[in-house]
Amino acid sequence: MKRNRPRLSRRTFWVLCALLVCLRLALTGFQQAYIWVGGAPLDDELMFRAANSITAGQWLGAYDYLTLSKAMFFPVWLALLHALHLECVSAPAPCRI
Repeated sequence: MKRNRPRLSRRTFWVLCALLVCLRLALTGFQQAYIWVGGAPLDDELMFRAANSITAGQWLGAYDYLTLSKAMFFPVWLALLHALHLECVSAPAPCRI
């Protein structure tokens, strides 16, 4: 049995994509990332401190036993989002694979 698939023009496809992106931004624009500094030194706090240091121009901050304990791409991503005035929740992270 042959199915008839609807044919979309290129313009219609991109308009639908833009509408989906706007819908996602509208639905997630109110969300905020809550970081409990002091509660998770190897996860949220480490990434948050590193991103703050990068934003302040101090690369990864003061060197201690936690500085290189994890991959540091995510703090760079957070600092870039901060520089672009984008929210962490609504911007898709390329490191989520």
